[in-house]
Amino acid sequence: MLFGHFHALSFLRRRYSPVPTALARVPKVLGARLSKFVRLEHRLGGTSIVRIAVSACLLGENCKYSGGNNLCPKLVDALSGHEVIPVCPEVLGGLPIPRPPAEIVHGEVRTQAGESVDAAFRLGAERALDHIEAAGGCDLAVLQPRSPSCGVSEVYDGTFSGRLVPGSGVFVRLLRQRGLRVMQPDEFLTEFASLG
Repeated sequence: MLFGHFHALSFLRRRYSPVPTALARVPKVLGARLSKFVRLEHRLGGTSIVRIAVSACLLGENCKYSGGNNLCPKLVDALSGHEVIPVCPEVLGGLPIPRPPAEIVHGEVRTQAGESVDAAFRLGAERALDHIEAAGGCDLAVLQPRSPSCGVSEVYDGTFSGRLVPGSGVFVRLLRQRGLRVMQPDEFLTEFASLG
């Protein structure tokens, strides 16, 4: 298993901000490039996967806007043997935990109160990409659905009513501009399971 005790998100916060945050309390993180890994290559869509960037909230990190996580145990199981790079662009952009929910409103990320947090989201996307590249790059990213950072095929419509529309988050758009493949957990699991 790739579980380690290296506090990857705490390391990232220290690297990008001198201000201590809730990330210092992170109890357990999937190891990043700085940990030792067991590499086991799988064939996924014709591409040899050894490094996968994954939304940290999907791995059980309490970094989502509410202070909770989106742990996906099936995804964690499927990642066993892969080199995992946990990322949270919103935290890397300097946003606190917890933080007001945000949605993409006419192309700009805003809170329900109308405050623009677009600059933090874009900075966080760049920093998350820098982290991935510093870890040696990735073959694939598996990201949290519907998020204004990590939404792959749908995002909330900007009315804070729970309505979804086709679209992608700020970080996803950046990864795609760099030619990286991005998937939601269910897509990854379906393709992974099809390998037998």
